[in-house]
Amino acid sequence: MRNWAAFVREQLDLPAMKGHREVRMIRELADHLEDVYREAISGGATEDEGCAGQSYGRVEDGVRGARVRPTLAAALVLVVCNPSVVRGGQDDTLTFSRIRNQVQEAERDGDIGRLRAVYADDVLLVTPDFPPVVGAEAVAEFMQLLFDRFQVETSYTHDATALAGDSAVERGMVRQVWTPRSGEEPTTDVRPYRWVYHRNANGSWKQSQIVWGEPGPAEAMVPRLPAPTGPYSVGLRNLYFVDQSRFESFTPNPDDHREVAVQVWYPAVRTTGSQPAKYQSLAATRAAAAFLGWPAWLNSYHSLVETNAREGAEYADSGAPFPLLLYNHGYSGFTTVHTALLEDLASHGYVVASVGHAYESALFVRPEGGVKQFSPDNSEYRARGDEASGQVQEAFKDSILLASDLRSQERWYRELLRTSPKHQESTRIWAADIAFVIDRLHAMNRPGGEFAGVLDLERIGVLGHSLGGAASGQITLTDPRVKAG
Repeated sequence: MRNWAAFVREQLDLPAMKGHREVRMIRELADHLEDVYREAISGGATEDEGCAGQSYGRVEDGVRGARVRPTLAAALVLVVCNPSVVRGGQDDTLTFSRIRNQVQEAERDGDIGRLRAVYADDVLLVTPDFPPVVGAEAVAEFMQLLFDRFQVETSYTHDATALAGDSAVERGMVRQVWTPRSGEEPTTDVRPYRWVYHRNANGSWKQSQIVWGEPGPAEAMVPRLPAPTGPYSVGLRNLYFVDQSRFESFTPNPDDHREVAVQVWYPAVRTTGSQPAKYQSLAATRAAAAFLGWPAWLNSYHSLVETNAREGAEYADSGAPFPLLLYNHGYSGFTTVHTALLEDLASHGYVVASVGHAYESALFVRPEGGVKQFSPDNSEYRARGDEASGQVQEAFKDSILLASDLRSQERWYRELLRTSPKHQESTRIWAADIAFVIDRLHAMNRPGGEFAGVLDLERIGVLGHSLGGAASGQITLTDPRVKAG
């Protein structure tokens, strides 16, 4: 029978191997090869067939040509001869080597499918060259962008792996050769890499973090919202309502009723220890990107951005009841737009409710944290887009900007409104959403309600951006409860 340890030393390029760690790895690899051999024999193979012949020759050639470190060579031998040896996390070190080999080959071949297979759903890619990319789909899209522009050759040199329960951290160096597909000269990067693994419930390991270079913490690489300037801390609550008195005009189902989502920022008791809310969840970044036609990686880092609000924080005692402001996002926007402004208003003693307008918003955030995504292919939404970009409407907008006096501006504004019936309809729908939210907050401000005694509903104001500003103006004309806007 072959001397496996001698074979390993002969076939691998080992001039730099020193010390007990390398000797141990050689011994472990030899033991694994012995196990593979005996398993083949017990399965009915002859001695010559026992990881020999054609199958063994492929492995021997691969090991000889690889010139790689022992753990990676071990993975190569075991996966080809007997994949079941590394399946299910039976040998974690060899599993990591197999993943490393798979990543290196997939990056060379531009094979997104093989890369995607090793990513955890919430995988994080961090490099000094661009903002962090979060989520398997976003990272896969980003890698595809790189492969479309470059032929990539990577070589990973593993230094150490630290294993603790269901997590592991692998460190080493990576050499990356980037050859532009446009024909320009290639560039080469040699830098540290760090991979963090997480073991799933089924025992398989997935990459949960990929770090190239030494960029520092991912959270330090994303924007920070400015700190509120008022004396109060800020709390955050998510609300979700259905207006049973109004049918939904954006869907063909006659039984659909109007839905409204609201995020509420408010003066809160100062707390320590609790984590501030994120600007958006990962699911919300995906929904926003899909609705607005962005690549998933472009805004995925929004899920790392911390706000200044604590979700569910207690209402501040001093100063209540507080005036109510209702904010309305622009067309295609969502309730977290202008978070910094709304937090600052709350810190100065206002309760600020950001109203989400269904089907003309990218997404709704539900109270339990789930996300409802709207489709940009909705026929009513598309009709409004076509109307806004029509030649007649564009001409009137130019006339408004070029008008030399207020009387001329007013005339062109009226012409623009006359030729934009869908947007006038949306303005009325949004104003009705605002009135409905005021109704609901009235009910919640009564004794026993979620906002009992917190809201001063004699002092209600509205504000908004773009169409949200138009809806705010509309509600001030139609609802006497609104005192300022």
